Amino acid sequence: MTAGKSTLRLAGGTPLWQAARHLLVRRGEEYVACCMKTLGTFGLDEIHDFRVSSRRLREALALFAPCYDRVAMRKCSRDVRRVTRRLGALRNLDESFLFLATLTEKLDMSHRLALTPFLMSREAARAPLLAQLERFLGEQRPDRFLKRHRRWLSCPSLVNGPGGIDLFMTLREFAGTAMKEGHEGLLTLVAPARSVEDDAARHRLRIALKHYRYRFELFEPLADKRYAAAYRLIKQYQQHLGALNDLTVFSGMLADGLVSPQSVPGILMAVEQKKRKLVRAFLKLLDKKPLDTITFPFGD
Repeated sequence: MTAGKSTLRLAGGTPLWQAARHLLVRRGEEYVACCMKTLGTFGLDEIHDFRVSSRRLREALALFAPCYDRVAMRKCSRDVRRVTRRLGALRNLDESFLFLATLTEKLDMSHRLALTPFLMSREAARAPLLAQLERFLGEQRPDRFLKRHRRWLSCPSLVNGPGGIDLFMTLREFAGTAMKEGHEGLLTLVAPARSVEDDAARHRLRIALKHYRYRFELFEPLADKRYAAAYRLIKQYQQHLGALNDLTVFSGMLADGLVSPQSVPGILMAVEQKKRKLVRAFLKLLDKKPLDTITFPFGD
């Protein structure tokens, strides 16, 4: 494969060895492009997109790992994981402030005043994390990811994958198994997530759904026209679960001394009311549009 973009047109009958290198290099190209945008601005949206691209790349690396040398794959995955974690610290802070700003609008004046000092400290809290991220990216140079890894990403074993996988199977066969496993894993998490009090179960479902979404996106070239509707439903579930997770995290921040102790009970009451409302909406969505209906819509 040359240093330029892959021009392979994916189809269900594409051999796995060709599809793996094409999809991994494409994910790598997206990752590098997002890195370059982030280095230019360090804006909220750019950091978010870069973090998502790193997670998409990691999902693809994990999925196609059996096709490649384990040592090389481990080094590659470690490179990306470090970046995801560094981006996560800053992104989590940004998300906390955005969430609090939205929540504050719905609180009474006394509780708004209690949160105001924290909201006004945003730039001061962000500055050291931003400086650390800039130094880290300058040292790790994720923008050179493909220069470091393209050679081995382009060369899966044509004899037999280290993971014992048949590299000459079709992409449709491989994707079918991957999506089935991901979907079955999701369904095992639904029953516990229905418990109103089990925030941890909904968190596990949120993470599993995120991985499922990344696989959905990866195999989009194999889908038919039903893809858009299924993908929208996945995102709808993610929005519900993400909002619930934000509330759980915020409750922990209150317990850790985010505001004065006398303000905590009132704010927590507002948070719990919002959480109960979101849980009801989530359960309603499960009943109306069950997760077991969101299977990957392979084309003919």
